[in-house]
Amino acid sequence: MVVQDLVKQYGRKSAKPSCMMKIGLQKAYDTVDWEFLKEMLVHLGFPSDFLALVMECVFTPKFSLMLNGTMHGFFKSERGLRQGDPMSPLLFVLCMEYLSRILNRMSEFPQFQFHPRAFELFSASSGLLANKQKSSIYCCDMSENDITRVVNVSGFTRSKLPFKYLGVPICAKRISVAQCDVLVDKMIARIKVFILPKRLLQEVTKFCRSFLWSGQAYSHQISNISWESSCCDKKQGGLGFRDVITWNIANMGKYVWAIASKQDNVWINGFMLCTLKMGIGGITCLQLLLAVYEKIIGPKPLIHWDTMVWDRLNIPKHRFICWLAVQGRLQTTAKLARFGVSNSAACFLCGQADEDHTHLSLSVLTIAGASLHLKLG
Repeated sequence: MVVQDLVKQYGRKSAKPSCMMKIGLQKAYDTVDWEFLKEMLVHLGFPSDFLALVMECVFTPKFSLMLNGTMHGFFKSERGLRQGDPMSPLLFVLCMEYLSRILNRMSEFPQFQFHPRAFELFSASSGLLANKQKSSIYCCDMSENDITRVVNVSGFTRSKLPFKYLGVPICAKRISVAQCDVLVDKMIARIKVFILPKRLLQEVTKFCRSFLWSGQAYSHQISNISWESSCCDKKQGGLGFRDVITWNIANMGKYVWAIASKQDNVWINGFMLCTLKMGIGGITCLQLLLAVYEKIIGPKPLIHWDTMVWDRLNIPKHRFICWLAVQGRLQTTAKLARFGVSNSAACFLCGQADEDHTHLSLSVLTIAGASLHLKLG
């Protein structure tokens, strides 16, 4: 929303001369300097005990290489944030806050003209570098001489609107439906026309499953919960996804509906004449599709904790973590130790018991009670 608001003036005739930079970072998570992160947390005013726990989670992880299905040794990293760690996005945002404050501070000086000096200071402090090949400049009502100067100083590529930010098209005017739906249309157009080869649908399912658990298109990471369970309704313990194979078959029901309702179409008239001599019955298209889909997936038992986990007031990431915890699928140290990934099953916080779901639940209740006592006391 902020980015969309920034580019509104770029489509106006009487816009103020301005320049916007879209910066891509080189291996952003992997190059964050730990000492810089610690200094940021200190200066932002986080409590020392909380800071110690957070940095312990950053410092202590060890990594191993798996070759031919066998783990080979452990080694420690010296910088960077772990991909997939629930804390990593927040810590990275706090690191980028330093760049925002540098820009705000430097813009107060009259001689401030271009951003590279701010980027250089930020890179020297944080270890994060701009990828000039993936960074772009968008100019508004600027002279060609000024544009050339900015491009030469920054080393970025000059581009034009619209562009994509976090997968969302950004343009000066109202975003059209065509710009938003082009990717979706390419996928569902094939699914709704005919039954696709099963192998192709399995590849699409593999892609969706991989993206859910690793954030990547292709990954060998083991799923915490089966894709079949994830495709169940939330009231049945799933995430409410649609299985692509089942969805493909169910969407063919619209052609059955066209035949049943005797729509005025050449191929339908021919099909009715050659194949069917009797009507199918007076039902709606929605009823037909629901009946087909429910018949394919079959009945599923209902669960009692869906309203607690999927409450709209809960943070989305917390909902997902709670969904895993309720089903006992979190990657606890006890579970990792059983698979040989971790050398110890002990709880990191207390060190007195194995870290399983029961122990985590009791720890959460204890911490919540202590927090309530502190607030009331």
